[in-house]
Amino acid sequence: MKNPASQNSNRTSDRAATLPTADEETGGATGALAVQQPPPSLQDSSGQSDVPHPGTCGFKPVIYLKAGCPYCFKLRLALLEAGLMDRVAFQEFDADTQEERHIRTELSRHFFALSFPTAEIAPGRFEKGSDALIQHFLRDSGRSASQLTTLQAYLKGPFVQLTGLSPVTH
Repeated sequence: MKNPASQNSNRTSDRAATLPTADEETGGATGALAVQQPPPSLQDSSGQSDVPHPGTCGFKPVIYLKAGCPYCFKLRLALLEAGLMDRVAFQEFDADTQEERHIRTELSRHFFALSFPTAEIAPGRFEKGSDALIQHFLRDSGRSASQLTTLQAYLKGPFVQLTGLSPVTH
């Protein structure tokens, strides 16, 4: 009769042998944690991206904005007032254009229902919605949306008129 303890140690060593190494788990230097260019479909024919390259200091989030969208303006205003504009890249497009259709095709792979604003907040990690994105970008700044007085004025005035929604204070 075999010793159950020795059977368990064999299972443990077998399992350990099949676990990925730390380098495999993170993808190594070229994996998910590495700086990545936008997908080829968002680059022009020369291979150049419409989105500024983040450089050697790391990934720079890309925010996709529809021109004239009150929700997109809300996010842009929050970033401006919080002094965070230099930490993101913007990809703005006009409604009902080939560019919008192209961006929608690319981004719809990441969402069941796509809306704008949408951002790639980390390589391969996407988030949508003005409130969620404002919260995400303000998190490390130590400020909240309720402290942004110009944003609050926009939410209580023009935003209400443009959307027909009642004012919401953050």
